[in-house]
Amino acid sequence: MLLLMTTLGRAEPAPLQERVPATRPTPQQAAWQDLEYGMFIHYGLYAYTGVFTGIRWMGDSPANPLYSSSLEPVDPAIFNPTDLDAGQWVATAKEAGMKYLMFTAKHHDGFCLWPTGTSEHSIKHSPWRDGKGDVVAEVAEACHAQGIGFGLYLSPWDAYAYHTLKLSDAEYDEYYRQQLTELLTNYGEVMEIWWDGAGANMRQHDWGSYYRLVKSLQPNTLVAVSGPSDVRWMWEVPNEAGIAPDPNWYVIRVSENSENSASFSWCWPRELWGQDYWWPAEAYAPINRFWSGETGLAFGHNQDTVRSVEELLTNYHTSVGHGANLVINFVPEPSGRLADVEVARIREAGETLRSIYAENLRCGGQITAGSAAGEGEKHSPARATDGDPDTWWQAADGDTEAWLEVDLDGPITFDRAVMQEAIVAGQRVEAYRLLWWDGQQWREGSAGTSIGHKKIDIFPAITATKVRLEITAAALPPTLREFGLYCASPRT
Repeated sequence: MLLLMTTLGRAEPAPLQERVPATRPTPQQAAWQDLEYGMFIHYGLYAYTGVFTGIRWMGDSPANPLYSSSLEPVDPAIFNPTDLDAGQWVATAKEAGMKYLMFTAKHHDGFCLWPTGTSEHSIKHSPWRDGKGDVVAEVAEACHAQGIGFGLYLSPWDAYAYHTLKLSDAEYDEYYRQQLTELLTNYGEVMEIWWDGAGANMRQHDWGSYYRLVKSLQPNTLVAVSGPSDVRWMWEVPNEAGIAPDPNWYVIRVSENSENSASFSWCWPRELWGQDYWWPAEAYAPINRFWSGETGLAFGHNQDTVRSVEELLTNYHTSVGHGANLVINFVPEPSGRLADVEVARIREAGETLRSIYAENLRCGGQITAGSAAGEGEKHSPARATDGDPDTWWQAADGDTEAWLEVDLDGPITFDRAVMQEAIVAGQRVEAYRLLWWDGQQWREGSAGTSIGHKKIDIFPAITATKVRLEITAAALPPTLREFGLYCASPRT
């Protein structure tokens, strides 16, 4: 143990960038929401053994074939992909319309996929690349080269550190901070880092120090899930179903009186409680249902367990379409490549999404508003349909009810509406309804509460010459960044 601590040295977190209360996003949070859709890659020793080993954190494991009863670490010598191609992973994500990729640098078993100086349970003791390989580096290079966001998952629960090294909580905090330091100083820009809460009842983590360290090393990196995080997953979206809540509110009060307060009580520093935080959500779903144990099978790539295109579209519409981001998880084959059937499925889903949202059917229509901010053209109704993400319509000061009306210049058939608030000004809309003109009267097509970054309402196909979006309640004068009509149904 003395040797280990001497090797690690001390990684004292800088007292910078504390999580602060807010009712608007940081620039980094707003930019993250624009990414919307991403890929998650879980890869490690379990790709070879077919099971997770040594990760029991709640006594007896559930009856799940993904979990081994062993607490002994798996020999890194089995990690030897014959065709690892991070470029294929990133290219597949781009072809599917995804804008970022999250990679598991270390999962719960503690096996590190970079040559860390903190642990012997790492890729440097595998035969791959003659022990000189670095999967994190290859993924980072592929993401940066192909122009998509690069993110990392670094599991706070580490079975190797707990069961084999037997590190105390304080020793593990130092160990974990050193791993964060390596990952955030050697691989370029990291746009997001994930900490889930597995094993939280086995350790007392110093979450605040982790957060401060991340922000001192890379201020633009968003922290997801645990600790005083910038992005939430553990509340309304704690499962792996790829669904976000509706309504989806971004301002969350962290308090013992809050609904589901137990979800954050173990990881938010107590001094941060009792205030409101901008805390957007990220939903998650596996491309292959074996990952979450739904199939009763160990790891494998069986076509019968891959989510259908229809399921993937539902994931998109009930997450991104509810104002959250969505990541779809893949587990590469032992060779290091994504399975052909999974690649084909996510590509088809991406092609379908592109075809649905290729043409905004309100293009060319004239737009008027029942209220507009008195700042010339800056917030005119035309800004809501100009396709420019940096402009928006805003109602006049004091108006918390307003409407926008689009004359479609002839009958148009559509089966969905896409609405976006300018969240840089906060989440303001609290209730709305979409009306369509049938030639004689206004009829309701859909209605809802929250809009946020993006809301997609889907309904039976409508043919109309005019549509009206009525904001019936808002916390402040409502904004609309973009408004669009689309059709996936056969056109009439």
